[in-house]
Amino acid sequence: MDSFKESVKDDSVDVKSLIYKFLGRWYLFVICLSISLTIAYFVNTLTQPIYEVKTSILVKNEQSMLDSRFSSGLGMYNNQFKITNEIGIIKSYKMTQRALEHLNFTVEYYQVNRFNEVELYKSSPFQVVLDTAFAQPVNLNFNVEFTSADEFIIQSTGENINKFNYSTNHYSGGISKLNFVQEGKLFSKIKNDDFAFTLIPQQNVDRSSFIGKKLYFKLYPKESIINKYRYFNVYDDKSSSIITLTQRGNNVPKLVDFLNSISNEYLKKGIERKNLIAENTVKFIDTQLGEISDSLKFSESRLQNYRSENKVMNMEFQAQQAITSLENLQNQRAEIFVKAKYYDYLKEYLNANNTGQELVAPSALGIEDPVLGSLITELTRLFNDRSEIQYNSKKDNPYLSSIEMRIKNMKRSMAETIDNLVNATQISLQEIDDRIAVVSEKVNKLPETQRKLFGFERKFKLNDALYTYLLTKRSEMQISKASYLPDNEIIDVARDSEYTPISPNRKRNNMIALFLGLGIPLAFILLLDFLNDKVQLSEDIEAITDFPILGHIIRNKEKVHTIAHDSPMCLTSESIRSIRTNFQFISNEKSKHVVLITSSMMNEGKSFVCLNLALSFALNNKKCIVLSFDLRKPKISEYLGIDYDIGISSFLSTEMSIDEIIIPTKYNNLDVILSGPTPPNPMELISGEKSKELFKKLKERYDFIFVDTPPVGMVADALILLKYSDINIYVIRHNFTLKKVFSSVIQNFRKRGINNMNIVINDVHIGKRYLAYSQGYAYNYGYGYGYGYYSEESHKSKSTSKGAKKTKKNFIMELLSKTKIW
Repeated sequence: MDSFKESVKDDSVDVKSLIYKFLGRWYLFVICLSISLTIAYFVNTLTQPIYEVKTSILVKNEQSMLDSRFSSGLGMYNNQFKITNEIGIIKSYKMTQRALEHLNFTVEYYQVNRFNEVELYKSSPFQVVLDTAFAQPVNLNFNVEFTSADEFIIQSTGENINKFNYSTNHYSGGISKLNFVQEGKLFSKIKNDDFAFTLIPQQNVDRSSFIGKKLYFKLYPKESIINKYRYFNVYDDKSSSIITLTQRGNNVPKLVDFLNSISNEYLKKGIERKNLIAENTVKFIDTQLGEISDSLKFSESRLQNYRSENKVMNMEFQAQQAITSLENLQNQRAEIFVKAKYYDYLKEYLNANNTGQELVAPSALGIEDPVLGSLITELTRLFNDRSEIQYNSKKDNPYLSSIEMRIKNMKRSMAETIDNLVNATQISLQEIDDRIAVVSEKVNKLPETQRKLFGFERKFKLNDALYTYLLTKRSEMQISKASYLPDNEIIDVARDSEYTPISPNRKRNNMIALFLGLGIPLAFILLLDFLNDKVQLSEDIEAITDFPILGHIIRNKEKVHTIAHDSPMCLTSESIRSIRTNFQFISNEKSKHVVLITSSMMNEGKSFVCLNLALSFALNNKKCIVLSFDLRKPKISEYLGIDYDIGISSFLSTEMSIDEIIIPTKYNNLDVILSGPTPPNPMELISGEKSKELFKKLKERYDFIFVDTPPVGMVADALILLKYSDINIYVIRHNFTLKKVFSSVIQNFRKRGINNMNIVINDVHIGKRYLAYSQGYAYNYGYGYGYGYYSEESHKSKSTSKGAKKTKKNFIMELLSKTKIW
């Protein structure tokens, strides 16, 4: 249970430590958030918006008697296959071309604003009317600036410009270099050797509002426009036969017009197919009528002449009976004769290798043979597929070869079927002719005048029956053509008011900006913390050693080295006195103490700590002396401003007395022995017997002997002097001492059995409030500051009320945090 509480406690402290780290660099979050949100704002504002509009079409599954695509032979194809085919038709290059032929997308008009450009579709103050006798420059900006409601300046510059002839739909030459400027008026032609067009006013647009604004228009070749708009999306609803067309772009009205145009053209294509079938049927019937018309006129004229010459108008009852029977047989023969003509037509059509557009459906002529209808339907579908592939792909498309092979096989099957039908028709004709012969034999028994009249009437009736039958079929076809409706139906047309914004996604962009604004500094701080190999937290020290932490020394801001004496009321001096107080917990009952001070590396402040601890004890009426045993790079003489040629190295290498090397300072109770001249063999001198003699004599005179030694992580001088000390202080500088170096020194201590080391954290920065909180100084030092505990010189501009306010804040933070080392 206790271990569980400790775990929870540690986790809580870790989270709080991270929070303090983030709070300490709050400005990074502010800067990154400001930048990211500003970028998001400009992206949302300046990005050209993209919208999506849609329309939906219902693909009906009804079958038409005249449209070969929906005749009875299509039963082998399911509805989904049909929808897939219809989607392919809608997305074809040819369908997009048809849709754009009814739209004025050749010219695009733009207004140039400060940060973006806006297309003026249907809202431009002018329209460009091209002179198709000229090839026009394409993909070139023509800048227009209105000086009044009817006058403008037009200019354009460019190099290597292509020209497109809109009458032939082909590129025609080019312009190597163009530099064109001209003043013009509406309705006046703008013309030079390379182009010609006229600007006319746009209806219902206030041109005066465009005066002085930057406008331009650009011409595009037709193929470029088709390629731009043909890649719209078409998808179907799997649970129904509804297909949806969607298109994305910057201008909603323009997208709406395009989708509505392509939807209408798709429906028109179905009607055109029906009309084409009807027209081909009428054309075939007219051909047959032309052949029969002359025979009908001739037989009618001969019958009338015979009746006039012989004064014979009516026949007797027996002859009349024969004539009626013969009329019925002639009507049957006329229908069979038309079928035979249609089969001959099909044979010629198959041999002519046509495209399938002129093929007449058999149902249009009353031929209801299911096998033939199915074959014609399939052949027509293959012709359409071949036509689409030839239009939209390369000639060497392997699928095209497959379709050609299938068309060839289908024609062979149709030829066999037609031959069988022709044979059956000939048999039917022979049977009818035999029955007609029987009737004719009866007529031959009549008197000669009646026999001749019967012959003339028989020929007339035959031609009349054929003519009447064909006229009936022609009338039926024309009536059907006038009543055709589209096979499919538009459910929802595209509308200007119904669109979906696609880009920029303001909500998403703002969320991304917020995420980056918080995430980048957070990741940066964590990365710096991860890569930082310097001692910052108390956990960093505790993870390496269990040596006690004697205290912390706040960063010296007074710019003096003897701060314990010169600025006794500042935070740094207070922290030094706190360490002096803690000496009672580590010192023994001896009255004399040798305090050795070392560190891991240079510039960690061991000389500063040594000198100011000595000053602090001296101010407490203790007789103190500072020994500058850092014989390589001494700092004590510099801090005290003493220039003296002799010192410890002089005593250890000569016969000088202690009195000769001891230097009294200007500070009461404090003397110093400088390092002296730098010797070539510092370690040998320190390890000699004279060092023992030095400490022995100094203990007789002083209460505290403070020994400033070289960094133990660099040289071993301090290790030699450990045998003379009874209090050892190891100085670590916050956010400076390297963990690896510190760990290496601690491991060396363990190998040598050194366990009496005390750690002092130097240069703790509490200028940032979160550091003060984390070090546990918030309340202690805040209290002193709030009630004037510090020197008046340092805080003349700070009022008591302000100090009291900070004290309250520090007190709250002290309750929320524990002592930490940053």
